[in-house]
Amino acid sequence: MPNYTIVHRQDWFLKENYRADTHKDGMSFLDRSFELHFNERPYLNHFSYLFITKTTRERSRSRSNFSILCRGNIIPKEVRDKDAVSRFLESVDQFERILNDSVFIRLERLTTDEIVGTPQQAGLIEKYFSLSQQDTTTLKDIQMSASKMRIGDNTLCVHTLSDVDDLPGSVQTDTRYEKYSTDRSDCRLSFAAPVGLMLSCDHIYNQFLFIDDSAEILQRFEKTARNMHSLSKYSRANQLNKQWIDAYLDEAHSFGLTAIRCHCNVMAWSDNRKKLKVIKNDTGSALALMGCKPRYNTIDAPALYWAGIPGGEGDFPSEESFFTFIEQGVCFFTEETNYADSLSPFGIKMADRTNGKPLHLDISDEPMRRGITTNRNKLVIGPSGSGKSFFMNHLVRQYWEQGTHIILIDIGNSYKGLCDLIHQRTNGEDGVYYTYSEKRPIAFNPFFTEDKVFDLEKKESIKTLIMSLWKRDTEVITRAEEVALSMAVNLFLEKIKEDNELVPSFNTFYEFVQGEFRGILEEKHYRAKDFDLTNFLNVLAPY
Repeated sequence: MPNYTIVHRQDWFLKENYRADTHKDGMSFLDRSFELHFNERPYLNHFSYLFITKTTRERSRSRSNFSILCRGNIIPKEVRDKDAVSRFLESVDQFERILNDSVFIRLERLTTDEIVGTPQQAGLIEKYFSLSQQDTTTLKDIQMSASKMRIGDNTLCVHTLSDVDDLPGSVQTDTRYEKYSTDRSDCRLSFAAPVGLMLSCDHIYNQFLFIDDSAEILQRFEKTARNMHSLSKYSRANQLNKQWIDAYLDEAHSFGLTAIRCHCNVMAWSDNRKKLKVIKNDTGSALALMGCKPRYNTIDAPALYWAGIPGGEGDFPSEESFFTFIEQGVCFFTEETNYADSLSPFGIKMADRTNGKPLHLDISDEPMRRGITTNRNKLVIGPSGSGKSFFMNHLVRQYWEQGTHIILIDIGNSYKGLCDLIHQRTNGEDGVYYTYSEKRPIAFNPFFTEDKVFDLEKKESIKTLIMSLWKRDTEVITRAEEVALSMAVNLFLEKIKEDNELVPSFNTFYEFVQGEFRGILEEKHYRAKDFDLTNFLNVLAPY
C-alpha cells in the first residue's frame, strides 16, 4: 500500500432472532419440529467490512479539534491528482487479488448503491448512522454531550485501545481458548476473539492501521531519542524513554519492519440504562481477557464515531493512535465469524455451538470436493452417555430422507425406534429391522436374486462363502476341491435359471449336491481323496 493509506476493518455484531423455515416442500414431521424448536432463537450475527482510504500527509496528522466539518474545502489537492489516485487503485486491486487467492478469505467489492443507498434500499453509510444492518432503516437523531453520545434511543459507549500503556507486554496471532481445550489438545482463537463473537451484545469493533511514511517516523524517533538523552540528567524517566525508543528502532532496523500507527475501539450501545451498565462491564472484561487495560472514552467518542464512517477515516484524531509495526498491528484483528451453511444441497441440520443457531452442514461430499478428505468414512468418539447414538440417529434419519441407502449393524437396539418410525411411514417398504432371537436366528440367502442374474463377482462371493463354511483358516483347499466346488455352484445357478419352480436357497443347494451332483462326480470319476463329498455334506449340514 502507498504511504498515507488507512486500512480500516469494521466488524458488526448484532443480535438477531432465528426465523424458522417451515415452508419447504416435502418436510417431515421431525424436520418441521426441528425448525420450530429453534424459532426465535437469539444469536449474534456478524458482518465484516474492509475500507481502504487514501489520505495525505497533512490529514494523517489531524487531531480531534480539526475535523472535515470545520473546513470549507473537504477534498485535499493531493486526492485530485489522477496519477496518485491511479496508483492507489492499482494497489487496492493487487491487495484484493492476494486475499482472494488465499482461499481462506473472500472479498466482495461494494457498489456505489451499496455504500450510499438507493431510494428503496439503505446503504452502508445510512446503516452506520442508524446502528442497524436492515435494508430499510430509519434515520435517527444524533445527540452529543460532554458525558455521553446518543443515536436515537441508543446510548453509545466506546472503549478504546489508543495508548501503548494500555496494551499487554506482548501480543500474538492466536490464544488458547480454555472452554474448548483439553490437556492434550488446544482450541485456538484469535487474540481479539474476546471482543468479537464472544462479546454477546450489539457492538462494532473497529480496527485501524495507519500506513504513514515509515522512514519519516523512524527519523522522528531518532531525533526524539537524542533529545531524551540530552535531557536525561534532569530526569531518569527521559533516559528510560530513550531506551524504549532505541529498542523500537533496533527492532525496526534489525528485521526490516514497517512502522505504522494503530488504533482499536469497541462501540457498544443499548436503549436501556441498566443493560448499558452491564455492557460496559462486559466490554471491559473482554478487553482485560486480552491483557489490555480497559479505557472508557467519553471525550473523543463523537470524533471516533465520525471517523468510523465508511470513507471518513481521514478524519481520525491522530492523538488516539499508537505506534507499532504491521505484524503486531494485525494481531488485533478478530478472525472468527459465524459458522456458515454448506453450499451443498446434501447434508444434515446441526446447531452452532456458540449461539445454538441451526446450520446446514455437509460432512460427506463437500470435504471431498474441497480436497480436505479423500473418503466419506466417519468415526464418532465419546464417553458413555455423550450422545453418540443420538447423533447417529439424527444423521441416519436425515440421510434416509435425502434418498440414501443405509445398512446399520445395531448393538443394543439404539436404532430400532427410528426403523419402526420409517417402517410405519413407508408402509413396510423401508425401515426393515432384523434382530436375533433363539427362535428366529439371523440368516441370509446368498442364492436369491430378483432377476436371476449371477455375474462373475456374485459367483465368486458364493464360492468364497461356502469355502469359509467348509474349511478352517488353517486348512488348505486343493485345486481339485476348488474346481469341484466351482462346478457345483455353476451347475446349481444354471438350474435356478432353467427351473422356475426351484426355490433358490442353501437347503436346495444342499439337496442338489447330495443327489444330482453326486452322480455327476461319479460320471467324472472323482475320487474321495480329490473331493470328499461325504465330508463336505457333513460339515455343511448345520447350515
